[in-house]
Amino acid sequence: MQDNTFRVHWRLRDVVVIPGDPVGKQRPQFNRKTGAVYTPTKTAQFERAIKWHARHKDTDAPIKLEILAVFKRPKRLQRKKDPEGLMFLPSCRIDVDNIIKACCDGLQEMAFNDDRQVVDVYARAVYSEKNAKQGRTEIAIFDYVSHTNNNHEKNNDLAPSAEGTDSRRSG
Repeated sequence: MQDNTFRVHWRLRDVVVIPGDPVGKQRPQFNRKTGAVYTPTKTAQFERAIKWHARHKDTDAPIKLEILAVFKRPKRLQRKKDPEGLMFLPSCRIDVDNIIKACCDGLQEMAFNDDRQVVDVYARAVYSEKNAKQGRTEIAIFDYVSHTNNNHEKNNDLAPSAEGTDSRRSG
């Protein structure tokens, strides 16, 4: 039986923490008088905050992101019987995919040249710890190191193995 796993090896490069509740990428706005298209203020501020907190280490290599969107816990979940640490959201106020888009746009030209380099993303939305003053967004940035493909480690070619076959015709 063959193991068909494809494993990618990543190295943690940086962790960026942005204070304040996470903000999802909003739809572009249109100015009716001038016809100009612009990013809404809340989204633009969040992306600027990411750029400000990120270190400038752009690269052309593939990138992996792990995003933890931590929202301030509401008062109704601050009772004694509620858990102390992070707590899963029953449903997210902001789509996680929009948070990913805003984070990628904020990191572009700082952590990487183009958001097309992001090939692997893991994102989670949770409530903060009890009595936390505000939410936060944590972004772990990983650089590509190497990969292994267990199915083809023994042979370098991708052709099927010819072991056990006899190319001579019988009789």
